[in-house]
Amino acid sequence: MIVEDNMMVALRYSIKNSSGGVITDIMNDRPFRYLCGSGGILPALENNIRAMNSGDQKSFVLEKAENPGLFEDLYIDVIIDEVYAPAPEYIPISASNSSCSGEDGCC
Repeated sequence: MIVEDNMMVALRYSIKNSSGGVITDIMNDRPFRYLCGSGGILPALENNIRAMNSGDQKSFVLEKAENPGLFEDLYIDVIIDEVYAPAPEYIPISASNSSCSGEDGCC
C-alpha cells in the first residue's frame, strides 16, 4: 500500500544535524505509527514520504531555509515498515460529513 492521507504508517527513522550529530534515531527500535494527514509528524517530513510503499527507504534533507522553525538543516533516513488502512474509529470525520442532529450537539 502507498503512504497517503487516512492511511496508517509504521516507520523508522534517523535524524542528524549538519555536523553528523544524531538528534534522534529509532532505526533499531519499534516503528513509530501515525495516521497520515492527521498532523502527527512535521509536514515537511510527511511530504517527503508520501507515495512511498511498505519496505521503501529514502534519505533526504529538510533545509532550514525552506522550513520555518528549523534551526539547522536536518538529514533524515527513513524506512517505511508498513502502510495499512486504519480501523474506522481512527479516521477523522470532517464537520461537513457530520449528520449530527442531537439537542446537545451530539449525535
